[in-house]
Amino acid sequence: MNLERSADGEYRFLRFDRFMAEALYGPGGFFQSGGQAGGSDGDFLTSPETGALFGRLWGRALDRFWEELGRPDPFVVIEAGAGVGTLARSVLRSQPECGSALALHLVEASQHLADQARARLDQFPNVVVHRSIRDVAEYLQTDERTARTRTTDDHWADDHQADDHWADDDWAGDSQADDDWADEHRPVGEVAELVQAGSTPSSRPRPVCHVLCSNELLDNLPCGVVRCRPVGVVGALAAVHPLDELFRAPESSPGQHAPAASGALCWEELALVSASDTTGQRQLRDLEPFSTTWVPLRPGHWADLLAPLMATESVQPVPLPTGIERWFAEVAAHFDVRAMLHVDYGAPLGELQARDGEWLRTYRAHGRAGAPWEAPGSCDITADVPTDLVSLLSERAGLGALMSIGQSDWLAALDMEALVGKAREHADSTAAIGGLDHLRCRSVVTEAGLLMNPQGLGAFRVLTTSNEVGR
Repeated sequence: MNLERSADGEYRFLRFDRFMAEALYGPGGFFQSGGQAGGSDGDFLTSPETGALFGRLWGRALDRFWEELGRPDPFVVIEAGAGVGTLARSVLRSQPECGSALALHLVEASQHLADQARARLDQFPNVVVHRSIRDVAEYLQTDERTARTRTTDDHWADDHQADDHWADDDWAGDSQADDDWADEHRPVGEVAELVQAGSTPSSRPRPVCHVLCSNELLDNLPCGVVRCRPVGVVGALAAVHPLDELFRAPESSPGQHAPAASGALCWEELALVSASDTTGQRQLRDLEPFSTTWVPLRPGHWADLLAPLMATESVQPVPLPTGIERWFAEVAAHFDVRAMLHVDYGAPLGELQARDGEWLRTYRAHGRAGAPWEAPGSCDITADVPTDLVSLLSERAGLGALMSIGQSDWLAALDMEALVGKAREHADSTAAIGGLDHLRCRSVVTEAGLLMNPQGLGAFRVLTTSNEVGR
């Protein structure tokens, strides 16, 4: 794991997005060591865990895509960040109209979560669980008879043994890592299985993916923290936030080089500096304890993309979705994607900037955790999705612009109320006698309330390329 070195060589640092990649997906990272969504045995709750209603409505959305795309057979759908397969199982059990044509491919980077998904979905012959986007592409490009005799895990073992995707060079800014780290070129954690920025796409034609979808994936892809300020203006941030230390990083550090300037603005990224001797260290926890600092924004296009979308007169930081950009590039390199559907929490970049840093959170055992660099790997790290910026990144990758609508509006457009109304009527008519059907109908009504709650799941955003699915 290469660390960048400051210009004067006095300290080495990790940009926050690279730290997040290691803390979530690297050796001993949160998702590699048991962290997951779920009820009493999980760390956070997502819409599919509230009950079967969300999956049934997701199936209706797939039906609309299927119709819009001309009822293709097979109908190739990829769910990325699928976890233990809860959403997929709910969709399949709802028996959507597209079911007979559906070829569902789940991507889950965590080995133990992927194994659980395979076990839970073993009864469905049209589902295959993979470990990376590239594995899905190679599976679909393989002759059908060969594919039946070679498992996805074989693909993983063969194709990734010597890979250097998302190697440290891909994360380098304008500082060179020192020579004693240079011989270590492993991926930045197992997140390479989700986003393989260094991989070379096959020369064969890209297979078609009719729908690429995810539920609460984008918020977990590595994300940097960036701010801008007028040249010469240095001021501590006034926000009080559970992670306020993050936003109160020293305004200058020993040996810190000048921040990148764009016109009259200086652009800076949050970085973590290890207080321990880093020589020979290889794992994130070996580098504790960390302190925070600001370093120059990496070279490239980011300042030009960010400036029109945020208040450049404010020093409040915003998310830098480097992981989403890499993931879009990886998807576009391997697939001809016809439509996308992503559900997550987020808002336009300017709105996130006004939240005083509350767009970055940590969770453990259904409760808020502390700063992400305290015991890295012990908690989930999540960042609200900057919806307008992500749409631009999708366009830049050739995947098309993403329109954003609220989850509650999207569910209403899928005629959720008709389903809930029938369940409510049945629950009321059987209240006196009770029984299993009565409880199921009560559960549907309760789940609907959770999904539509404007202070909770109902405030999520749906990012889609389809004009039909939001109607």
